[in-house]
Amino acid sequence: MNKNHYFCEITEKRTYNKLTDITVAFPDADKICAPGQFLHILCGGNSFLRRPISICDVSKSTLRFIFEIRGEGTAALAQKEEGDIVDMLAPLGHGFDLMKKDEKVIAIGGGIGCFPLLYAAKKCGNVSAILGFRNAEAAYPKFVDDFKEVCDVILMTDDGSAGIKGFTPQGLEKMIANGERPDKIITCGPMVMMEKIISIARENGIVCLASYEERMGCGIGTCLCCSTKIDGKMRCVCKEGPVFEFAE
Repeated sequence: MNKNHYFCEITEKRTYNKLTDITVAFPDADKICAPGQFLHILCGGNSFLRRPISICDVSKSTLRFIFEIRGEGTAALAQKEEGDIVDMLAPLGHGFDLMKKDEKVIAIGGGIGCFPLLYAAKKCGNVSAILGFRNAEAAYPKFVDDFKEVCDVILMTDDGSAGIKGFTPQGLEKMIANGERPDKIITCGPMVMMEKIISIARENGIVCLASYEERMGCGIGTCLCCSTKIDGKMRCVCKEGPVFEFAE
């Protein structure tokens, strides 16, 4: 696991509702970063603790992350503009194991948990996706379009205002019932969603890789404030995860 300190210049910035979409210069990002890893960012302002933000996508020379303004730290980070510098520790954590190119994979995301799945989907040889949002307004159009360039996407919303009405676990159950059983599921989103996805995967003998989101202090496994019970055991999300594997 590579843990380095970077000062990266913002090359592109977009905003959508409470979301901020930032791309920074990051040489050899595609060689350094694995899908599912995260950044630990010093936001600025009066916020002194770093914030963990998942890697959304990388290229040979750039790194992209998308986050939602949820407090003082992310609000300060959202004020940065193109040309400003972002102070980050990167990349951190263990990501998705996607080494088998012939595997059929379904990527299932909920809300802001959709963002870490884009780069992962690009690394899969045979992938489709189910992306779930509260409503049409929450479905970031640029991101959804970017995902559609990678694979077939089923868009779902809780209220049916965009795509199919319902929740992502229902979409997964329908795909399996229709004979579209994957070899592996990768998922990130609200805990209640992931618990249901993991349960469906186990019932059908499918390996599931789930990315957990927890509040973090150090980001490297020292403070242990992100420790949480996963599959009956206390696990340090930043160091042992954020991606954990669940088998039958």
